[in-house]
Amino acid sequence: MSGVTCCLHFPGQLNSDLWKLARNLIPFPWLHFFKVGFVLFTSRNFQQCRALTFPELTRQMWDAKNMMCAANPQRNQYITVSTVFRGRMSTKEVDELMINVQNNNSSYSVEWIPDNMKSFLCDIHPNGFKMASTVIGNSTSLQDMFRWVSNQFTAMFRSKVPLHWYIREGMDEMEFTKAESNMNDLVSKYQQYQNATVETSSIIAKLETSSVIEKLLPIIMNKLGHTVEIQIVSSEDREKQGEMQAPLCGALQVII
Repeated sequence: MSGVTCCLHFPGQLNSDLWKLARNLIPFPWLHFFKVGFVLFTSRNFQQCRALTFPELTRQMWDAKNMMCAANPQRNQYITVSTVFRGRMSTKEVDELMINVQNNNSSYSVEWIPDNMKSFLCDIHPNGFKMASTVIGNSTSLQDMFRWVSNQFTAMFRSKVPLHWYIREGMDEMEFTKAESNMNDLVSKYQQYQNATVETSSIIAKLETSSVIEKLLPIIMNKLGHTVEIQIVSSEDREKQGEMQAPLCGALQVII
């Protein structure tokens, strides 16, 4: 947590904020879960510790041993990545490092987001270390963890052994069924984007956008005291319509 939020507390050459992190890391609303890794360069307190070089750091940034999540990053692909470097280093070093990371690990990234790695630089090193790096990744390997959680939940839910504790507090059994369905949908989403190509990713993105608009826009309009019908129209279909008449009164046409 300290590495992720250090740019909010300390000065740096390439600073970030939570909004910028979210914008760079979340391409679709469903995929807002991250895996975090932490790599230390060298220690101030222990002289026998060997200082890591930048090439070694490049290798360790992708090592599953440095990830705080039991999901192997080499088995799947990264959708987006942000790295936060802490300590005294030049922006040139960081830029060269990130170029090497992208070139040497292109097979670990999805092809439909070409520039999916961002870096930030904070001048203040962590206590006890001269330099460190925090890696925040939105990876399809997270589906392994969610699938494991889903399997564990399904086994317990089918037995119904602990269910009475929650029902006694006011929960309904359908809430558990819905939660299980949502978890399985999330796993399917990660699998879908892992297998996506440049051509299919744009289609998936439009479907995701349509789904979000259909859910959120009526809620917003109702809060404003308006009842409106939502019409989702693709830009291609809108061009075919040409200068046709506007949508019917009470209908809002959204072009994606």
